[in-house]
Amino acid sequence: DTADDAADDTADDTADDADADTAGPGFDVTLAPGLNMISLPLMPETPYTAKSLAEMLGATVVIQLDATTQSFVGYTVADTSDGFGIDGGMGYIVNTPEGAMVKFTGSAWDNQPEPEEAPAEETPAEEPVVDAGDDAGDDAADAGDDAADAGDDATDAGDDAADAGDDATDAGDDAADAGDDAADAGDDAAAAGDDATDAGDDATDAGDDAAAAGDDATDAGDDAAAAPALSTYKSAWAFVVTSDIQGMDTGTTYTLVAENLRTGIIATENVTNAARRSSAVWADLNRKSVVEAGDKLEVALYDERGNIVSGPFQRTVSTDDIRNAFLSLQLNVGDVQPKDTILAQNYPNPFNPETWIPYQLSEASEVSIHIHNIAGHLVRTLDLGLKPTGSYMTPATAAYWDGKNSIGERVASGIYFYTLQTADFAATRRMVILK
Repeated sequence: DTADDAADDTADDTADDADADTAGPGFDVTLAPGLNMISLPLMPETPYTAKSLAEMLGATVVIQLDATTQSFVGYTVADTSDGFGIDGGMGYIVNTPEGAMVKFTGSAWDNQPEPEEAPAEETPAEEPVVDAGDDAGDDAADAGDDAADAGDDATDAGDDAADAGDDATDAGDDAADAGDDAADAGDDAAAAGDDATDAGDDATDAGDDAAAAGDDATDAGDDAAAAPALSTYKSAWAFVVTSDIQGMDTGTTYTLVAENLRTGIIATENVTNAARRSSAVWADLNRKSVVEAGDKLEVALYDERGNIVSGPFQRTVSTDDIRNAFLSLQLNVGDVQPKDTILAQNYPNPFNPETWIPYQLSEASEVSIHIHNIAGHLVRTLDLGLKPTGSYMTPATAAYWDGKNSIGERVASGIYFYTLQTADFAATRRMVILK
């Protein structure tokens, strides 16, 4: 059994070593709580996507700079897709609310430029060969000169010894003077000791005062209420507005526009039916604040003709939004929130026998439409009831008139006028019936 256990342990150790070898070299990266800028130090065996990188880091947001358009592209954990690919040599903005210590493993990136080769070193030219006999003669002459120099050095050494004796005599005299100075220094030290005693007493008093101040500070700390954890999340230098968009037409390109009403700075992104989710990004690589808690953001979706097809909606940024570095909302094509109440032209016009009367409301209101003939007589009233803020511009939402008067009779051909009436708005337009 012992032999079997040992064999099993050896096999386990071997497997562990193999796993460690497979993992390859590692690189530890420390991420602070909040926004960080990183690049991947090693190429992983399986390429990262924005989604898998966010999962590894515990990040809520991953942002990259599109070099072609010089615009930022954002991924958030609200997105169900994998997002964009992650490459080596690229910088990314990530938001890690809790911070993290992560270990990247893999090999060197293979998309980096090859290092330039150093120029080959030149082979030094061969020295001319000197006759060995001549070298020996020169060496002998040099040895004679060295011997003469050694004699001179010995004479100099004798002179130096004599000088050393004189220096020793002078040193004795200096030592006597130093003794006198030491006696004087002793007297000075005694006086300094007295001063030190006084200073010690002063320090003791200061210590007592500091202890009392510490007690006061402790009491004050106990009385102070603990600050909420989210109070530190007041601003962000990168922020994403992401939206799940419903009802887009196939083949149509829309533009998501988000404006910070405090700063006036606008972020945009184009989106098609294939993507569905769109993310508009603010980012400042100098790490200056782009969004603060309490900012109002206005978000709208535009079609290719520049018409608003969803929104504009206003959202207030919370500290929780700042902590996550993104705000998410849903947009529906056709859900328009107009800034103004308007009455549009009926269609078709001229018409026979029916028509639609489009309008939009900037706020919820009781709505009615009054139809008069050219003589000013009331022909028909369309009571539409309480309508919420929105756009009523399509045949499915616009007011409908079947061309009949209040008793169900078809009206005669001619010019008619229709008036939209709300609590604080009224407008009139002309229409024509042709039979």
